[in-house]
Amino acid sequence: MQKILASVLALSVLPLAAMAGDGPATTVTTANYACANNEVLHVVYVNGADGLNFAIIQQMDEMIPLQQEVSASGAIYSAISPDYTYTLLTEGNEAFLEDDQGRILDDCAM
Repeated sequence: MQKILASVLALSVLPLAAMAGDGPATTVTTANYACANNEVLHVVYVNGADGLNFAIIQQMDEMIPLQQEVSASGAIYSAISPDYTYTLLTEGNEAFLEDDQGRILDDCAM
């Protein structure tokens, strides 16, 4: 499933990379975090040439796009769709995922 997620995402950002011209390029990377209770958090990061950054997570068999928010330390990504309340917080090689009811995945590390 992760390969499918990465492939779909890579294809979706190709037009963005083409529009970037000679400037900075859009990059797509994947990260797998090992979390508490033997859970795994798969994330695809899209760092846009325009400075907009996104993370895509797979949760409940759905791909959920998150947009990066301003953060003093680490990175915070919040769900774009109002139908979801997911927030991904990362700092260094660590991460956790929460929603409006609390932590979903905790103690995640690459």
